[in-house]
Amino acid sequence: MADPKEASKDRLSKIVANLALLGAAGGLIGSFLAAGMDKANVDLFGDKAAIESRTKLDTTIITSIGNIQREVRQIRDAQDMLLRGPAKERDAARIAAITSRLDDISKRQDTLEKAILNNPEKALSLPLLKRDIDSVRDNNNQAVLSMKASVDQVYDLSKWLLGSVALTVISLVATAYFQKK
Repeated sequence: MADPKEASKDRLSKIVANLALLGAAGGLIGSFLAAGMDKANVDLFGDKAAIESRTKLDTTIITSIGNIQREVRQIRDAQDMLLRGPAKERDAARIAAITSRLDDISKRQDTLEKAILNNPEKALSLPLLKRDIDSVRDNNNQAVLSMKASVDQVYDLSKWLLGSVALTVISLVATAYFQKK
């Protein structure tokens, strides 16, 4: 029959070995989970953002042209009302001021329309360049964040793997120690 002390050591050795096996399995599962997680789901190209920014710019230009046309109509209506009224000096001054303002707005509208109709790319090139530079800057920031997330993911994975290896080594040492005694 076996010695009770030796039987207890064997039982303790089996328990430690089983715990080490469970710890190693847990570490392995944790490392697979850490490797499988997708922390850095970042769009690096920004194509959709560039399209949206250009669409917003186009909308802004169209709105600006519409506002200028509305101002021209309002000024012309005011001019027509003044021309129908009594012919006094202050009315004449108002008419001259409104006519001057109307001419300025008409020139601005003509300049905008010529620039857009003659060469739309040239008219929009500087704002688009600025937006492209901002887009590249944003993409670089996203790339840096993505790389940081990847480094963090690799770091977590290595912690799990090293922990599993360390737990396995400790369990093997403990098992060998208890089996010798």
